[in-house]
Amino acid sequence: MTTREDELHLARRSAERFARDVIAPRGAQLGCDPSPCAEALGEAATVGLVALGDGAETGVFAWNDGAPDLALSSALLETLAATSGGFAFLVLVQGLASCAARQLDCEALVTPAAVVMAGGALCWGGSLASRTFRIDDARWGGAPGLCTGPVPCGPVEVLGLREAHPHTLADHWRADRALGGAAGAAAVERLEGLAALGGIAIAAGLARGALAEATAYAGERFQGGAMIAELPVVRGMLERAATHQQAIALLAEAVVARLEPGGSAAPARTAFTAAADACVECVTASLQVLGGYGYMADFGLERRFRDAHAPRPAIRRRAAERRAGRSAMTLTQSAADAFIARFDRTRGALDPMKVPAWMESLRATAERFTSDHVVPRLAELDRDLPDGRPDPALIRAAARAGILTMTIPRLLGGDSGVTTFFRFGARPFALVIEELARGCAGVATLLGAHHLGLLPVLLSGDLRQYARVLRPIAGSARGLDPGLAAFAITEPGAGSDAEDTEGSRTARLSCFAVHVSGGYRLNGRKCFISNGSVARWITVFAAVERAEGVASWTCLVVRPPVSGFSVGRIEHKMGQRASPAAELVFDDVFVPEADVVAGEKRGWKLNRMTLDVSRAGVGAMGLGVARGALERAIELAGRRDLGPRPLLAYPEVRFELADLITKVETVRSLVWRACSTFPPDAALSATAKCVAADVAVEVVTRAMALFGDAGLTAELGLEKRLRDARLLQIFEGTNQVNRVLVAETRLPPAR
Repeated sequence: MTTREDELHLARRSAERFARDVIAPRGAQLGCDPSPCAEALGEAATVGLVALGDGAETGVFAWNDGAPDLALSSALLETLAATSGGFAFLVLVQGLASCAARQLDCEALVTPAAVVMAGGALCWGGSLASRTFRIDDARWGGAPGLCTGPVPCGPVEVLGLREAHPHTLADHWRADRALGGAAGAAAVERLEGLAALGGIAIAAGLARGALAEATAYAGERFQGGAMIAELPVVRGMLERAATHQQAIALLAEAVVARLEPGGSAAPARTAFTAAADACVECVTASLQVLGGYGYMADFGLERRFRDAHAPRPAIRRRAAERRAGRSAMTLTQSAADAFIARFDRTRGALDPMKVPAWMESLRATAERFTSDHVVPRLAELDRDLPDGRPDPALIRAAARAGILTMTIPRLLGGDSGVTTFFRFGARPFALVIEELARGCAGVATLLGAHHLGLLPVLLSGDLRQYARVLRPIAGSARGLDPGLAAFAITEPGAGSDAEDTEGSRTARLSCFAVHVSGGYRLNGRKCFISNGSVARWITVFAAVERAEGVASWTCLVVRPPVSGFSVGRIEHKMGQRASPAAELVFDDVFVPEADVVAGEKRGWKLNRMTLDVSRAGVGAMGLGVARGALERAIELAGRRDLGPRPLLAYPEVRFELADLITKVETVRSLVWRACSTFPPDAALSATAKCVAADVAVEVVTRAMALFGDAGLTAELGLEKRLRDARLLQIFEGTNQVNRVLVAETRLPPAR
């Protein structure tokens, strides 16, 4: 006799086979063309995963004995989401549409349908739908009900769940049939509960899939002298991810057990909110285990990260709508109003310290460059660079503005004073990077990585290299074809650990330079090198003694094109696509003795100083991303309505924005303190980098949530900032490694 557990097990196995045989091979096709999705949905119907066709009684939320099978539906959605969250969401939408058709007594669905929840800005699955059911409120006859209508709008680009092919909502809906009064309210409540359960199940699948990928990676990958699964910081991240994944699974079980057919959907909605948050935490921790690889599309976790964030704004927005509809709002607005009224778009009014006139002029130049050359081209700058070459016009404009030469002394043809670094630290650089990142973090990385490549030379005090490297770079910037520099330390087997004092002792180095007559022969690979595919000057750190490892690191200047040098893989990144990241291959590359910076075996100390400066710069980049998202949110909240008033008129929205302002201003103080310290304070720079990166992700996420489904769309410009901000928690050493550095520096030695 078949037990209930056996049925669920067989259903999961069937969904796993379908995902393996049908979904996985289609891969990226499901996210760019409706046709493969339609074919896959049809195949899902034939194997009983979705109710589609006459007399369909199987699949997600298909009705049997007068009600859908919640446990079976949850199991199917979770299993599909472990492979593709977007396709699982499409199956969920079809299941909800099937239930809507039942409650409206419509004919059987022989082709796909879509459901739009109240307050939504998008119609998920609209490109495939022959019928659309809208769950709405008082706009239909004063009573809640289900209404049907066409979806005439075109597809829209969104953050995640792209396999569902969302369309924007039409301005006009034709009401074919509606359920009003008590029946309509009950129908809406039931569908809200089912939607919440489906969302929890998809969150569980996304979390399970992400954790499985991270665990497999950690069990196969070596970093330093050990498998990374054995490192305490990685074990902690995996354990945290597993805790969140288990919490979501328990939430799904609880909702299945307690979601009554005629009961309130409020508990399920609350559980959905908790599950969505836990899913993001799980996927984020899993992605961080992979470091730079997690940010690349090839490993799949960046897609899970985007998918995990997709339901969150809609959840927050619907909760805000319910609260905004209450008759009594007792919150005082004075504190929030004061913050928003004082928030200065040009950032000058709230600076923690005054800046000299020349520094303010530098900031204003960066602001004009961003407004004129970056903001109008954000969509273009967010496209992949398959050949790894950024737009030459953008580079020329940056050169004309002096951004490429702002750290090079005037004596060498640049725009900086000889003693600027010693007197002002990284403050001038931070001002420019913040303004660039306010518009586009990818452009900030593109131009900031150029100066990162110059930093080892600048900090070395090697006057010979000043003349050999900095002067030609400054001269190039004054010409018609300005060149860029790059900084190369990361290797396939030595990533963040090579930037950490403790991890560097056992880093698995693969890039070595052997002393020969007149110079060095360089062999090995570097990976994730920003600007590496286009740089004309690359400061490369390579060991000259295998037994000594990073202790023998030597900084060499490689000047492509040169014999033996080639560009390998060009990375496809989640965000910051304006800045190319590439693998560099050195095959017996000859580097003259004259291109050694600061002397042999002095690279480790030089690398540490460089990172201590650049991490404060990454903090400025995080500050710029957060500030740009906040400014955009304030602007949008002032001209987008919720009911009869703009969003900015609601006390809760004002308090949310005021809270974000406090976070941005707190980060600014920390970043400025780190940038003003010279010689740089390693722990302070690492702290600024960690806090600014984390706050950037938080501010963008909360800003997106204010606008519901619309926050997911590329049109609002917030989802790009989320994808951009995520890399800040990875490069210049992951935030976890930076915290290790803080502990090493600020805490007494472990006994």
